[in-house]
Amino acid sequence: MPISPNLSEIVTTTLRNRSGTVADDVTKNNGLLSRLNSRGKKKPVSGGRTIVQELQYQENSTFKRYSGYDILNVQPSDVITAAEYDLKQAAVAVSMSGLEQLQNSGED
Repeated sequence: MPISPNLSEIVTTTLRNRSGTVADDVTKNNGLLSRLNSRGKKKPVSGGRTIVQELQYQENSTFKRYSGYDILNVQPSDVITAAEYDLKQAAVAVSMSGLEQLQNSGED
C-alpha cells in the first residue's frame, strides 16, 4: 500500500538534494556568539580546572612624562585583577527510532 498515493511520478522518482551537513542555527541566532565568531574572538580552552582571564580595570595613576630630575611617583598602584570562571558542561539528547535510522542510513 503506498504511503502517499497522490505524489506525481516526477516527485516519486526524484531524490531530494541535501547538503549532508547540519547548519548551525543556534550560534548564528545568538547576537553575542555571532559577533564573537565573526571577529575571531572565540577562545577555545584546552583544559584546566578553571578559566582565568586577567583584567586591567583602571589606568595606572603613576604614569607621568618627565625630563631631567623631575620627581617620579613610585607608589604601588593596583590596576590588574583576574576573573575566574568554572568550566561548564552541556548535553543534548538525540533519539532516533529504528525506522528513522533506516531512513537516514543511505546516501540520500
